[in-house]
Amino acid sequence: VNYAYDIKVTSTVTKSINENYHTVRGINITIRNHKAIAIQILIEQNINGYTLVTSTPQATRVGPIISWVINIDADSTATIYYEWENRW
Repeated sequence: VNYAYDIKVTSTVTKSINENYHTVRGINITIRNHKAIAIQILIEQNINGYTLVTSTPQATRVGPIISWVINIDADSTATIYYEWENRW
């Protein structure tokens, strides 16, 4: 995506809870396809081994990496939301 100027991906923290021995983060990822054709994109995030609480759409997890394969129509937007937590 760094070199694809017609695809824009942004990540925003939309939930942040810091309590004694407990942290929760909610992340919203927005993918904007400015191309005149549909695309399929792989999105990967490292959650450092923390617990994945929820993901919409459902993520695939391999070790500390969660990923999604997203199909986006021409000139359209897709959104991913996920939450992770850490307890110690």
